[in-house]
Amino acid sequence: MKVLILSTGTGEGHNSAAKAVKEQFEKRGIPCELADVLNFASDKASAYGRRIYIWSTVRAKKVFAGAYRVGRVISSARLKSPVYFANALYADKLCSYITENGYDTVVMPHLFPAEAMTWLQRQHKLEVQTYFIATDYTCIPFTEETKVDYYFIPHEELALRPSAEAVMDRIVPDYVVGFVYGALVESYSCEQNARMMAMEAASKSAKDMLHELDILYNRARQAAITQEITEVIAGAKSQKRKRKK
Repeated sequence: MKVLILSTGTGEGHNSAAKAVKEQFEKRGIPCELADVLNFASDKASAYGRRIYIWSTVRAKKVFAGAYRVGRVISSARLKSPVYFANALYADKLCSYITENGYDTVVMPHLFPAEAMTWLQRQHKLEVQTYFIATDYTCIPFTEETKVDYYFIPHEELALRPSAEAVMDRIVPDYVVGFVYGALVESYSCEQNARMMAMEAASKSAKDMLHELDILYNRARQAAITQEITEVIAGAKSQKRKRKK
C-alpha cells in the first residue's frame, strides 16, 4: 500500500486534516506523501489559489458567500460545474505522477483533488482507491458532482441519503414522463381547440349564407308579389276601359 494525500492551501483545515492523516499512516509504517494538488496545474497556481481564497474570505466575504450560493444551485451529480472542468485541466499530469510513483491509494481532504480524480475515473485513466475527507460541518458546494470510492464525513447528518445519483435516477424518468404527458395533453388540447374554431367558423359561414338566402328569397317573393299586383291593376284598368266603350 502506498498512499498519496492531496490537499491545497485554500484553508488551513484541509492541510491540518491531511497532516493528521499522514501522521497516522507513518505511525503504521505505510509509505505516504502529502502534495499540493494545484502544483500539478502550474508552479504559481497554488500561490494564486491561496491568495484568492484569503482575499475572498477576509476582504470579500459577500463574493465568497455568493459563490457558495451559486454552487448550491448548479451543483448536481449530472450537471458539472466550472470547478470540475478547471480541475480536469491538470488531471493528466496528476495521473502520470500517480502512475510513475506507484501510488494505489489517494486520500483527499479537499474538493479540488476530488474533482480531478472524478474526471480521471470517468475517463477510465486511473484505477486506484480514492477517499474523500470532509473537513467542514456543512456540505461543500460541488461535492455532489464528485465520485470517489469512500467518503469520510464529520457527522452523519451530512450523508446524502438517498445519494444524488439515486435521486436523479428517480427524478429524471418522472420528469421525462411528465414532459411527454404534458406534450400529449397540449397536442390533444390544440387539436380540440382547432376543431372547435373550425366548427365556429363553419357555423358563422352557415349563418351568413342563410342570411343572404333570406334576403334573396325576400327579394324574389317581393318581386313576385309586386308583379302580381301590377298585373291585377293592369287588368282592372283594362276592364274599366271596356265598360266605358
